[in-house]
Amino acid sequence: MQDLPRMEAHIFDGGHLLLETHSEVATPLIGAFIRRTEHQLGKEDGRSALGQSELYQHRHHPG
Repeated sequence: MQDLPRMEAHIFDGGHLLLETHSEVATPLIGAFIRRTEHQLGKEDGRSALGQSELYQHRHHPG
C-alpha cells in the first residue's frame, strides 16, 4: 500500500460471485468508486457511466 497511497482495498469472502453474496456492501462501494473516478476525470456534464449502467440494466433486465 505504500506504493499506492490512494488505493482503497476491501476484502470480502465472496469469490467470483461477490455481487450475489455481498451486494448490500459491495454495491455502494462500486457506485462510490465510479462517481469518484468520473469526478476525477472531469465528467461533470451529467453523462454518468453509473447512470448508463442503470439504464442498460433497466432496458435489458426489466423488473
